[in-house]
Amino acid sequence: MFSKTIGIIVAMSEEYRHYEEILTEHKYNKQDILHKGSFEFHIYESAQEISNPLRTYSSKIVIVKSQIGKANAAIATTLLIHLFNPNVVLNTGAVGGIKKYLSIGDLLVGKSYKYCDVDVTALGYKKGQMPEMPVEYQGDARLLQYCKEIDPSIYYGMVGTTDSFISDKTQVEEHGVSCVDMESTSIAQTCYHFDIPFLSIKAISDQADGKAPENFTEFVEEAGKRTAQFVIKLIQKINQENH
Repeated sequence: MFSKTIGIIVAMSEEYRHYEEILTEHKYNKQDILHKGSFEFHIYESAQEISNPLRTYSSKIVIVKSQIGKANAAIATTLLIHLFNPNVVLNTGAVGGIKKYLSIGDLLVGKSYKYCDVDVTALGYKKGQMPEMPVEYQGDARLLQYCKEIDPSIYYGMVGTTDSFISDKTQVEEHGVSCVDMESTSIAQTCYHFDIPFLSIKAISDQADGKAPENFTEFVEEAGKRTAQFVIKLIQKINQENH
């Protein structure tokens, strides 16, 4: 039977734990946990066949906790793609808000992704650009459209990524990003290499200011819950595709 696989990457346990309950509610059964190095891949399969006008198929969801940081996220993404060959890769969880219009709890979908701690301008590249790589990586247009259909009111913008926890937004404001995390752009870059559709769906857990550490600690789990609730709706859209 034709099978559709959706890969989901989270950085922390607080961002993962709501998926099990939500997926069970939507008739996904946990089939296995695959261990690879320090990573655990949690494998869920739909308890019933899914049909659209052209075919009937099964749906598989694989969730991996990458741990925090760009290198961890890139390794986890590479393993996810190599082991499971997902049709799409999604990244969910918490993010620090940079733009003033963003409040704690808001959902933001990444239209594009950029490094905020890369500087190879001495060799003629733009700020944030890795050599021979794009300045920005683009979110998948089809997945972005699905998000707009699910909830037209959520925010869209550029997600910045750095290996530092930002508690002073002036550190990254020059890049024009809407929010900042420690994984999204490295996942986007990995998916770019393998030509896998990618999208990051994040909830604002703090505002990248002096209160960021305490706000992040308080709201990170709620951010995980809100993004998981949205992503299950996105998965339903993906499952109705005719390819």
